[in-house]
Amino acid sequence: MRILHTADLHIGKMLNEWDLLDDTKHVLGQVCQIAEREKVDLVVLAGDIFDRSVPSDRALKAYGDFLSRLINDDHLRVLAIAGNHDSDVRLGAYGSLLERSGYMVASRYEGRIVKVPLSDEFGTVVFWLLPFFQPAEIKTMLGLEKPLSQFTDNEAFKAILSREKVDQSVRNVMVMHQFVAGYEPSGSEEPGLAMAEVAGLSNIAVNNLAPFDYVALGHVHRPESIGRKTIRYSGSLLGYKISECGARGKSVTIVDLKQKGDVGIKEVPIVPLHPLREVSGTFDQIMGLRPDRESFVFVHLLDENVVNQAANRLAAVFPRYLSIDYPNQKPSDGPLTMPQFAELDPIEFLKEFYRERTGRDLKDQDLDLVRKVLDGLGKEDPR
Repeated sequence: MRILHTADLHIGKMLNEWDLLDDTKHVLGQVCQIAEREKVDLVVLAGDIFDRSVPSDRALKAYGDFLSRLINDDHLRVLAIAGNHDSDVRLGAYGSLLERSGYMVASRYEGRIVKVPLSDEFGTVVFWLLPFFQPAEIKTMLGLEKPLSQFTDNEAFKAILSREKVDQSVRNVMVMHQFVAGYEPSGSEEPGLAMAEVAGLSNIAVNNLAPFDYVALGHVHRPESIGRKTIRYSGSLLGYKISECGARGKSVTIVDLKQKGDVGIKEVPIVPLHPLREVSGTFDQIMGLRPDRESFVFVHLLDENVVNQAANRLAAVFPRYLSIDYPNQKPSDGPLTMPQFAELDPIEFLKEFYRERTGRDLKDQDLDLVRKVLDGLGKEDPR
C-alpha cells in the first residue's frame, strides 16, 4: 500500500497582510500531481486543514476542489483528522455523507479512536485516526481522577490508548496531530511556553507509539522523523516564519507499506509559488540589489538609525516584504518622532516604545510572547 502523507495545509492563511490562498492552491495542486505520479493508494491529511476555526467561503471551496480532484478525478481515498486550528464541527459537518466516496474524517475524539481497516496484497492495514486533543478534555471525558496538573499530553495519550487493543499481527498506522518528544521546533507551531517545552508537558513519548508500523504526524512544520524513521512529521506545505528561510525545503512524504516490518519512506519536494527570503545590509546596499517581486522577504537593515520612508522605498525593490528590522540600531538620544515610529514593523514599534518608556530593552521571552499575540490576532480560539 502506498500512502501520501501531508499535514498543516492551513488553507486560508494570511501572512501579515498577504492572502496566501493562491499560494496554497498552488501547492495543493502539486500534492494532486504527486499523488497521481507516484501512483499512491490514499492520501493522509494529519490535521490543520484550515488556518481558522471558521474558514472563509474561499477556503472551503479550495478544500472542496482539492478533495474532488483526489477522490473524483484520481479515485483515491482520503483520510483526515482535525488539528488544533480546525473546528471539529465544521470539518466533520458532512463527513458521514462523504464516507462512501472514499473520504473519512475524524474531527473530534469521542472516547474511541476512529479505525479504518483497508486491505492490499499483504493483508490488512488499520488506520487509527486520532484528532488533536487537550489533556483536560481527555481527563473529563474519560472520568479520570488524576490531578490536572499531573495529567500531561503523554498521560492523556496513554489513557486513550489503554482503551484500545492493537492487533500487532497486522500493520497499523496512527494519524495524529500532537508534539512527540524529540521534535525540532519550527515554523508557526513553536511551543509558546519555555517551561512546558523543557518539562516535556506537551510531548508524547516515542515509546508509546511502538505498536504502530507508521505514525503520520502533523503539528510541526519541519519534515522530520522522530526516534525512528517511521514516526514522522511531513511538515507544512508552505513556510510562514523567518526561521524557515533558507531551511530545508517543503515536501510530502510517500510511505510504502509492504509486508509487516517493511516500510519505505521518501520525500517528494514541494515548490512554493512565492518562496521565503531574508536580506541583510544597509539601506543603500539593499536598494542596490536586483529587485525581487516574487519572494516574501524579511528585511534586516544594518543602519544604526531608522531610515526615513524605508518601507515605501524598499517596496520598489521587494514589493512582497514582510517585515523590516534594525538589528544594529543604537539607543536614541531622544524620543523617536512619529514618522520614525510609523516606519517600524509592530515588533520594532513595541521594542522602541518600551525602550522610550522604561530605558530598558524587552527581554527575549517577552518578545516571543508579543510575537505569538500578534500572530494570533484575528484568529478564534481553535479549542
